[in-house]
Amino acid sequence: MSIELDELQRWKRQLEAEKAELDRITQKDREEIERLKIRCSLFENAVWSWRVTDPDAADSFANTASELRGAIHRKEAELQMKSRDVKSRLHEMDRLVTTINERISQL
Repeated sequence: MSIELDELQRWKRQLEAEKAELDRITQKDREEIERLKIRCSLFENAVWSWRVTDPDAADSFANTASELRGAIHRKEAELQMKSRDVKSRLHEMDRLVTTINERISQL
């Protein structure tokens, strides 16, 4: 029975490590979105600063800001899809950990 207990505990540690990795990945995505939003804001501010003195530069900044807004939108959509998948996987992992804990308590 000790072998089974060791195996169950190993599976439990592995599931918990995978849960932590999923949390880290989604946090990294959220941080990237925030960085993109900051860059976009800087370019949007540059548009107004340069509009009078250099309209071509202002247009370039506006185009870059528009591209960043598109990238932000795509990243947010990806994160939303990934979050749904992660939540589903975490729910399944929690169920497995509960089952493992029940089995461990029976040993």
